[in-house]
Amino acid sequence: MTESFSTLDVAPHERIDFWRQMIRRHFVPLRIDPLADRDFDGTVRLRSIGELDVARVRAQPMRARRTDKHIARSRGDEYFVGLHLHGLAEAEQDGRLATLAPGDFALFDSARPYQIVFRAAGAFDHLILRIPREQLERRVAHPERATARTVKVGSAGGRLAAPVLRALVSVDVAAPFVDPALDLIATALSQAAGLAGTPVSQRQRTLEEIRRYTLTHLARSDVSPASVAQACFVSPRQIHRLFERQGTTFGRFVREARLRRIHRELADPALAGLTISEIGRRNGYRSAPVLTRAFTERYGSGPRAFRQTQCDISRRRSA
Repeated sequence: MTESFSTLDVAPHERIDFWRQMIRRHFVPLRIDPLADRDFDGTVRLRSIGELDVARVRAQPMRARRTDKHIARSRGDEYFVGLHLHGLAEAEQDGRLATLAPGDFALFDSARPYQIVFRAAGAFDHLILRIPREQLERRVAHPERATARTVKVGSAGGRLAAPVLRALVSVDVAAPFVDPALDLIATALSQAAGLAGTPVSQRQRTLEEIRRYTLTHLARSDVSPASVAQACFVSPRQIHRLFERQGTTFGRFVREARLRRIHRELADPALAGLTISEIGRRNGYRSAPVLTRAFTERYGSGPRAFRQTQCDISRRRSA
């Protein structure tokens, strides 16, 4: 699925508010402040590949900041890998500063505060890969040590992984290559952080098993720490501690995983024959009003409006 949005058709005085709203809907809540005096312009092209989302962002210089306040009212169940393509980006997280020149990339955790400043003579160009938390943490032993570390374009990891990141945007049949691509990206990040060869802890293995089991049982409306603990031979208290260490909760993880799947399925033409209620039920939502409230809070519009927008986009493209 591919979609895009742009400020080109928005009145100049409304562009920043429009941009903030769309970034919140498609990424995570952020504080965005333009750095240039001229009218703001920005374009984003998004693509979903299995569980991954890839975005190409071209915009006027700006600062994007995610604070504790943003995190408290949203989810933090994913990581972002940012590959810089034009201009200069300066990013901060976990007390580290990553300066990204064209071709460099770095990792950021949405569950903790971070800031990125994009500078350019004109518009900057940046590629973002959104990775579900469980997909990265099964590959990197201590991802909290790998955030805001620059993988330089000239390093071994940069020379191998950066072209893969670029290819995910343009290759038509990329889904079969997602796992090896993530393996390569994770290895480059681990090496940049000095984590290569670090064994995955028992705690990480347990957390991965809990997430894997939960993701395969999202259709159950009664999925809970108690039911998952029984299936995975741990205690509910242990589940709560494991997710707390990741800066999130079990409930937030389940909610985000369900809404992400519903978002993808509503945009999938192959599932056009299913009603919104049916899509909700197959992802654990038995109540249509509850689904509508949760989806609207997460994406900024209701499931019916979102699905209609996707249908309109598909019709325009096929016309």
